[in-house]
Amino acid sequence: MSRQTDIPDVEQYELKKVAEKSVIISLTLGLFISPLAYVYLGKWKYAVINFFTLNYLFIGFLAVPVHTYMQISDARGQLNQAGINWN
Repeated sequence: MSRQTDIPDVEQYELKKVAEKSVIISLTLGLFISPLAYVYLGKWKYAVINFFTLNYLFIGFLAVPVHTYMQISDARGQLNQAGINWN
């Protein structure tokens, strides 16, 4: 049996959308325009929270790049672990 069945199709689609994003672009957006880094990844909930909390009380320029990098690498890791080619 294929390992692709370990992740539901909807979750595979969502993980692939995040995994295919560029780490460099997300880090750059996170440093300079934090909410747009989340919009780039399709994480609108985090973008709204970031905007209304004044960039996570002004520490977002450090937290957002790290968080977006972790989201991309986690998505790639989950897909690789399930044996799914995300490229």
